[in-house]
Amino acid sequence: MKKKLFFISNPVSGSSFGRYLRGLNKIDQRRIDKYLDLSSFDCELWLTEYEGHALLLAKKAIDANADLIVAIGGDGTVREVASVLKGTKIPLGIIPAGSGNGLALHLGIPMSLKEAIGVINRAHFLSIDSGSITLVNRNQEIKKDLFLSSAGVGFDAHMAHRFKNLVKRGLWGYIKAIYKDYFSYQAHTYDLTINGLKQVETALLINVANSSQFGNNAIIAPLAQIDDGVFELSIVRQFPIYALPEMIVRLFSGS
Repeated sequence: MKKKLFFISNPVSGSSFGRYLRGLNKIDQRRIDKYLDLSSFDCELWLTEYEGHALLLAKKAIDANADLIVAIGGDGTVREVASVLKGTKIPLGIIPAGSGNGLALHLGIPMSLKEAIGVINRAHFLSIDSGSITLVNRNQEIKKDLFLSSAGVGFDAHMAHRFKNLVKRGLWGYIKAIYKDYFSYQAHTYDLTINGLKQVETALLINVANSSQFGNNAIIAPLAQIDDGVFELSIVRQFPIYALPEMIVRLFSGS
């Protein structure tokens, strides 16, 4: 019997130029059918309309007895769909269409629409780890969240927030934002408990990595493996501004 497959696509993820280069602009049912093995799959394409919509569509797909759900978008879209699928037996497919695509790059998923769908046709499955975060705001309201690639505090989280709101995204937009904000950002002091041991760290950023990179091949944890049952902890202390170019080179060279 054919598998029932649902594509959940974020049409505004990533830069328009990047999507054009990878053949991801104007994704429609016809283009998916062109590359998908229709002898094995019946499929539908659903488009998201706002942040959080992918999560709701994934629940709808589960109710429709999906055998496989594919997220077309960036790490945010992938995370929304994954948060619904965690704990089910329904696999998650990924077609990278975001600005960073950190998880897809770590997994070696091709960046083009044709080749990424080819991975789905070959039905290669991998069980991976995930992480959970409990957030408590000033009003003591508790929110739980999921991460697949990495999670961080400090300059890491600050830049993720900035990057999300950049008009011009992509690698150079990210690097320019780092240079602009580094001058004014101050390190914070953190109370940590790591493997049961307490310590205090004053750090520019602290990152907990499941996979190796933020995205765009910016590698924060070169030794991270996504299915080894452990996280990699990276603590970056404040460094002088003249060392920033070297640190950026090391970030993108995996050192």
